[in-house]
Amino acid sequence: MNKNNIAGRISIIISTFFGVGYFPKIPGTVGTLIGFAIFFLLKDHIILNSGCFFVLICAGFFVSGKAEKMLDRKDPGCIIIDEIAAVYFVFLLIDIPEKLFFAAIITGFIANRFFDIYKPLGINKLQHLNGSLGIMLDDILAAVYSNITVRVVLLLTLKLASYKMI
Repeated sequence: MNKNNIAGRISIIISTFFGVGYFPKIPGTVGTLIGFAIFFLLKDHIILNSGCFFVLICAGFFVSGKAEKMLDRKDPGCIIIDEIAAVYFVFLLIDIPEKLFFAAIITGFIANRFFDIYKPLGINKLQHLNGSLGIMLDDILAAVYSNITVRVVLLLTLKLASYKMI
């Protein structure tokens, strides 16, 4: 077996997050759930959390383009490292009040899936970039838009709460 074949297979394994990307029908949603689980399991350990997602983001940029070539399809659904890694940006630098924790999680998840699936506001243009850039950057921008959405929802909720409307 030649080195390119081994590297390609390793790229597929990592890109599909050890085969989880082959989950039927909704692999992107499963990847997002994995990213959320990692983020919230490590949320109280900022350095470990940031380090974990830094590794995932770097790995995603490094292997997803190679996996795409090996699978001979543009941004195949089984590549989910992009969904997992992008979750970090959904909650980046947001101080979530404990009483709104559940609402923030739900808002972040729904917003992230919306922006990733429908790709509005320029996200679709990023997906058309070649290789790893196209695979990773559209999900990262979807997560940035999700971050803005979570911030707006939290701000509005806190404002309404201060007026005792809720």
